[in-house]
Amino acid sequence: MRLSVLITALYLVVGAVAGGYQGALERVMLYYAYQIDGLNPEERRSIGWRCMEWNDGACDRWRQFTNCDTGPGGRCNFNQFFRNMGYGVNGNPEIVPGDDQNARTLDIEKTAVAYYDYVRRNTDAGRVPNYVPYHVMKNAGIDYNAFIGKLGDLVQQTANSKKTPSNAWMFDEFHKTVKAINVARAGDHGPFAITEANSKLGNQWVVTRNVGSNPALKPEYKNVDWFDNTKKPWSEVDWAATQAKMERAGIKDADQKVTAARNAIYGNGGEAANHLAVMQSFQNMETKITNCKR
Repeated sequence: MRLSVLITALYLVVGAVAGGYQGALERVMLYYAYQIDGLNPEERRSIGWRCMEWNDGACDRWRQFTNCDTGPGGRCNFNQFFRNMGYGVNGNPEIVPGDDQNARTLDIEKTAVAYYDYVRRNTDAGRVPNYVPYHVMKNAGIDYNAFIGKLGDLVQQTANSKKTPSNAWMFDEFHKTVKAINVARAGDHGPFAITEANSKLGNQWVVTRNVGSNPALKPEYKNVDWFDNTKKPWSEVDWAATQAKMERAGIKDADQKVTAARNAIYGNGGEAANHLAVMQSFQNMETKITNCKR
């Protein structure tokens, strides 16, 4: 049995930054990347910079994040970091309350939920907003896939030169956050892919699998104002198992039918293809930084 390869090229995506809970997780990832970058000499640090004048595809003026002195190492704490990024988080937000905002390690899920909840309660749109890479990383642009690659390279290079037993926790937490993002993105995308696969192959053949636990369904977060469309189990299409099921039933050219279905969903360069491309970028990042744990 052979599952045909669908997409080999990585799309260049500008607007596929995640909103919702996975977007909140990406904020936690950024904060851990910021702490990791703090291990580098000051003149080499690039996380915690914002472009103030973007013209014709380039930045004319960069500004380092300001009013940051109470976090680990005298740098930004979690709340200060996101005040500098903006995007509806202005003033002196209490996303993470009290002394916890100055902690070196933050509970990944609880912090992401807190960010999501803050945005739901305190912004007009009530949605975790997209952001552009040049609002958080010096010399970044607008291409989100390229930004993910640069972020992974920064973490890997810093690990190679600066990782010690006393700071290994930074890399461990960053890695765990990236894994959580991969799960959340797959879970968020799953219902769409399952519906499309059912319509193209028939729901009697489509096999699904659980990819993780959705915090929107957990009782400890029942008071969070989740959007209704987020309150679903996290499942995705198991394409290999779907093809195997069809082949066991004697369906002729099952591999070609599965490939055609996937191409119809992802091969047109639309939103689904963009989403898949960013998911692949995060999976590539996870593979790259796995070596940082050794």
